Amino acid sequence: RHREILHDFLEEFSKTKANLRMADERQQLLTSVREDIVEHRSASRATDALLRERNAVHATDRALDGLLEHAAETKAALSLQRGIFGGVGSKLQQLSAVAPQINALLGRISRKRSRDKTILGVVMGCCLSLLVLYKLQIG
Repeated sequence: RHREILHDFLEEFSKTKANLRMADERQQLLTSVREDIVEHRSASRATDALLRERNAVHATDRALDGLLEHAAETKAALSLQRGIFGGVGSKLQQLSAVAPQINALLGRISRKRSRDKTILGVVMGCCLSLLVLYKLQIG
């Protein structure tokens, strides 16, 4: 009878020992898997950050390309206008050399324009000084 009891205890001990060994292996495996998951997530976050940075650089590059293209178009338009105005100016000089009366007319136009600017400046100055006086009396 003692042998049977010993045999039962040994079997129970073997089963318990095997169960503990399996639980320990399982725990080690789960710990290893968790560590792998954490490593993968951290690597994924770093990769995501790098991808966001790359996309930001790419968007900036596209914006700069558009800006440079616009600047080139503006330069071309200004060069065209410069050529046109240069041509008009040279034609006016030729015309004024040919006909002195036209030169005198252009001179009178510029004098009248400067006189108008002076009158407009005086009127604006008077209005501004009256406005300042009004504000000082009220304030």
